Amino acid sequence: MAQGPLVNYPLHADRKAFEISEIASKENVSLRKKFALKCIGGGEPGTWEVTLHLSKDLPFDNFKISASLKRADDGRNALNAYLNIMLANMQGKMCPLSYSMDHIFRGQETESKIFEVGEHFKCLFINENIHRDTLVVEIKLVVAGCQGQHKGFGVEVARLNVNGGRIEKGDGDRRLAEEESRISHTGRGGLVVRSRLWGRMVLGSKPDSTEDPPCMGPVAR
Repeated sequence: MAQGPLVNYPLHADRKAFEISEIASKENVSLRKKFALKCIGGGEPGTWEVTLHLSKDLPFDNFKISASLKRADDGRNALNAYLNIMLANMQGKMCPLSYSMDHIFRGQETESKIFEVGEHFKCLFINENIHRDTLVVEIKLVVAGCQGQHKGFGVEVARLNVNGGRIEKGDGDRRLAEEESRISHTGRGGLVVRSRLWGRMVLGSKPDSTEDPPCMGPVAR
């Protein structure tokens, strides 16, 4: 049985931004991120692949996140991996709820989970016309017994041009780079996620109530 969040190991984070207009006009949006970690003991780098699929109904309302975590190396040693997903806006405001999964990988395995995203994420909207808004998906991966660099660590923002279907980079890169510069590899570590979707708390804090908390502002240093 999986053990729970591994708060004493390095945290590896990445982000992806997507336009509400893109999600509103399509039923499925796919984000794929890859993580590479070098394990303690001189073994070959352990490779982890994170894949997110966002699906929704038309017209735009609540949506689902289908997450899969794949171990792609030789899988010689059992490793406990913990994945945490959060939503934010371009100003650094965080959704009060996070979505997590953890699993002990004893070989080349893939663990998947589907999360129902409720209306609480709408507190992140800035514009009255939500189709002009941008949301940020923040992916954080912790693997016990692994250390080293995350290849490609940093901010990678891709805005989809709905009309042309091309991937373009815009001002979101700069904004997210400024926000990301405040977060180290261990920033926002120590999350404990209970089974209920709204049951997220930071170590040292009191347990959440049964009511959804308001959106959180930018995380203090």
